[in-house]
Amino acid sequence: MSLRFVVVGTGRSGTKYASELFTRLGIRCGHEALFSAAAGADLVGDASFGIVPSLSGFRGLVFHQTRHPLAVLSSIASTGFFVSPGPYEPYLDLITRTVPGIGERTDPIRKAMHYVVRWNLMAEPFARLRWRVEDLDAAVLAEATRMIGMPRTEEDCTAALREVPPDTNSLERGGVARLNLEWSDLEECPEKLELASLARRYGYDP
Repeated sequence: MSLRFVVVGTGRSGTKYASELFTRLGIRCGHEALFSAAAGADLVGDASFGIVPSLSGFRGLVFHQTRHPLAVLSSIASTGFFVSPGPYEPYLDLITRTVPGIGERTDPIRKAMHYVVRWNLMAEPFARLRWRVEDLDAAVLAEATRMIGMPRTEEDCTAALREVPPDTNSLERGGVARLNLEWSDLEECPEKLELASLARRYGYDP
């Protein structure tokens, strides 16, 4: 599969939302095409957490999308991903194979914190453009389309942002109750310190 670009981040960072925004702009973008045998060969890009370990061999553009680390952690914890992944077992296998030290942690919250930090750090060196999903606006989206070589106007991007709901892949839409973890809910541990440091560096208030 030859792609011009990928949007990367952790799981639950809004990659489905990014996929639909680009597709709405006429730039066909898959969502986790790596895990889908049915993904079409005519994709221009893919929004994928799963491609992060393979970025060193990717020749297209890498866009790094972040979401507040505490929001990502809350969403992951709500799904029970590190306890009972169910149909998402291949995703967990990928993380377990890729993230050093994650198998040494038994507590699922500490596993999740370690994952969120390490996955973002793995993506950072390859990013040509980074944005916070909470702040994604028409100017940034238009710049991304220009870099891809399929430029869209800010007016086009404003329309896409208006028409694609930010909660496209929210847990609530899927019928899952979402936890809302606060920093005070987290055990004092090295993983928490690293997560808070990452949040500050991306401009979030921990």
